[in-house]
Amino acid sequence: MAQEKKDFQGKWVAIGTAIGVAIGAAIGNIPLGLCIGVGLGGAVTLAEQKKNKNKEEKNVVDNKQLHGTQKTITEVVAHINNNFQTELNLENISAEFFIDSCYLSRIFKKTVGMSFVDYINNVRVMEAKKLLTATDESIISIAESVGFKSNTHFG
Repeated sequence: MAQEKKDFQGKWVAIGTAIGVAIGAAIGNIPLGLCIGVGLGGAVTLAEQKKNKNKEEKNVVDNKQLHGTQKTITEVVAHINNNFQTELNLENISAEFFIDSCYLSRIFKKTVGMSFVDYINNVRVMEAKKLLTATDESIISIAESVGFKSNTHFG
């Protein structure tokens, strides 16, 4: 009896029996020596299984990297949200989080959906909106308090 094992795409593949090999060769017109089993999608060759295994291993590595990246970006975003009033720039933040500045810029935009600078400016503008409606402070004072160093950058 063939031992069944689920591959990464959810297809059932019969592995390790002469019956599975023979059926796979017959169904898929695959030489008997290259066929390892039959799944819902037809015969599976050794090359296809190796390709699938490599994809599965790459997905595991990518998911681990993605998880680490998302965690780092979450920490960077929290840092920006908590320190938007201070001078923030890509070089300082990348050094603080031990990440190359070009890499941080690229993964930040990919993960957050906007550039690093655009995100900082967006946070500052949102905070300025709150202060403009809730206080009687001047626009210049609010601009400076949320981290804009120049009126021209705020207006």
